[in-house]
Amino acid sequence: MTFYKNTKFYGFYIASGVLILVFLVFLIISKNRPIVADDVEALYFSKESGFYDDEFDLAMYAPSGEIYYTLDGSDPTKDSIKYEGPIHLKDATSNENVYCLRDDVSAAFRTDLMEKYDLFEHFDPMYKIPDYPVDKCNVVRAVVYYGDDKYSEIKTATYYVGFDDKPGYDGVNVLSITTDPDNLFAYEDGIYVLGQKFDEYEQYIGPEDVNWWHWQANFTRIIAEEKPASVQFFKNGKLVLSQNCGIKPHGGGSRGLYPKSLNLNVRDEYSTYDHFMYNIFENDRYPVGVTVTPGGNDNYTKLKDYLINELCSGLECSTMDFEPYVMFLDGEYWGFYWITEKYDKDYLRYHYNVLPDNLIMVKNNEIDEGDWTELQLWEDLNEFILNNDMCDPANYDRVCDMIDIDSFIDYFAVMIYISRNDDWPHNNLAAWRTRKTGTGKYNDGKWRWLVFDLNSAEFDDSMIEFDSFESTMKYPFFRDLMRNDSLRNRLLDRILELNETNFSSERVEEVLSEYHRITDEPLKADRKRFYTDDVYERCDKETKEIESFIRNRREYIPEMVEKYRNSPYG
Repeated sequence: MTFYKNTKFYGFYIASGVLILVFLVFLIISKNRPIVADDVEALYFSKESGFYDDEFDLAMYAPSGEIYYTLDGSDPTKDSIKYEGPIHLKDATSNENVYCLRDDVSAAFRTDLMEKYDLFEHFDPMYKIPDYPVDKCNVVRAVVYYGDDKYSEIKTATYYVGFDDKPGYDGVNVLSITTDPDNLFAYEDGIYVLGQKFDEYEQYIGPEDVNWWHWQANFTRIIAEEKPASVQFFKNGKLVLSQNCGIKPHGGGSRGLYPKSLNLNVRDEYSTYDHFMYNIFENDRYPVGVTVTPGGNDNYTKLKDYLINELCSGLECSTMDFEPYVMFLDGEYWGFYWITEKYDKDYLRYHYNVLPDNLIMVKNNEIDEGDWTELQLWEDLNEFILNNDMCDPANYDRVCDMIDIDSFIDYFAVMIYISRNDDWPHNNLAAWRTRKTGTGKYNDGKWRWLVFDLNSAEFDDSMIEFDSFESTMKYPFFRDLMRNDSLRNRLLDRILELNETNFSSERVEEVLSEYHRITDEPLKADRKRFYTDDVYERCDKETKEIESFIRNRREYIPEMVEKYRNSPYG
């Protein structure tokens, strides 16, 4: 009894009990928490980001300081709304459209220039500004101020209220990207708009500049700078990741189209982690960066890249994984996208166990990873092949020391099979190697190829019986290698093998069926959002042409292969 009269011990046991209770509560809560990679510990929301059937009141709490918040995606400051009590959140779709009303996101909206030079006759993308309330989620961003100069990190959450019966979301995941609207739409440096750079460039536009998607603008590759953003990934309506990252436009000419592809990159300045804390592709990989693409030059069908990468998965040339997502940008519905892997150091480390500092990658005859001087290694390979007889066994053996022959064969077999030409292979070609040799199959310093940028390929009926072997022979690198009878016949055999395996009727139908299962409903909402009603006929026509090409190409393959059995010149 005297033990309990000792207040020192009594206080100790009370405090210990409280700590144990708090710890148990923490375990119960954290067990069911989504992965939140960049927690703002000083600020708490009463509900996690997610999908909710009914409207509700959102409360915020901070142990000290004053809370300020925004509902339009902008960064909260002391000039924002001061939190005085719970915020009532409901289906935000009835709110006025804001960002989707912008017509400075593509030169195609500059009807004065398009009509002046008859550019709609060259290519009319059929864009429109939505004339209905696009779907919206509630974006809440908050910060705690402890004084004029001391404040917490910004906490971002997104809430989808009353989405159960909305069309276009079945079978796909949802991605919310939130960034201060100025990062996207500011005249001086917004990365999603024509902006100041276009106004400076406009004076140089003339009637010969028919490719309006290549006109310079704020979003052009050499101009656009990466901007900070917060992303939330939802799978089956549940939040699986909330994390900060950088965003930047992706692609070449497709940057001038609408909507645009975006790269999402995890970096030290945005996140406390060095990769996305979510297995996005369900392949045990936690990527450093991903690409969010509406299809590039294939915005209408979003089929070409997905189709070939799926059919060619597992070959000795690299391919990408794809995951379907509906995207919201600063709270507004922004269409259907594929989230894809990026060909970068992280990709090659995961798939080939190659150390990032031992990597050289070339894309479009430029260094993409490595030192710019190392482009010479790629040029040395090309020069050796061009200046030496590939029928000479010694020269051919030397080439086999420089390139992975199986990767070369698989890559060119695929490209020839799908009638790739026009902007390939002099462009849209990518290869990699290790700088130094080491242990492991892929650390041998040999060049290997990557299936890269197929959304501009011409998959239509006119290409079913196209002699793509002959067109590829215009590429000196390939032409001279094909003079070696053994290599040429191995390549031809591989094309025939792919015809019966990866491109078999059964496999093609399986992939096309999955594509339609995933995309049919989301694409209806996507086309309604971005295009005029006239686009539906074009979309259906392009989809049918791609499907017709991939189904019927196999009938012509044996004839083309036989033509080149005895000679590279047919």
